[in-house]
Amino acid sequence: MNERVFVKIEDYEDVSEIVDLLRNKVAEAKSTIEHIEALKTQEDQVLDEWKKDITLVESKIDFLNTTLKSP
Repeated sequence: MNERVFVKIEDYEDVSEIVDLLRNKVAEAKSTIEHIEALKTQEDQVLDEWKKDITLVESKIDFLNTTLKSP
């Protein structure tokens, strides 16, 4: 399958421009994904902090409840 394919120069330039455009779009998509991943990491950290805060509040409520019910 080593047959040669001949392409007109004009067509080659069009194809080359399209390939460059595709490369740019792929690079843009990669950049967007990296940005989304960074945002997700930040959001996960915030959610973890909120979970810790809620757990702390729950333990304080349990303590108050136990303290108020003991004779």
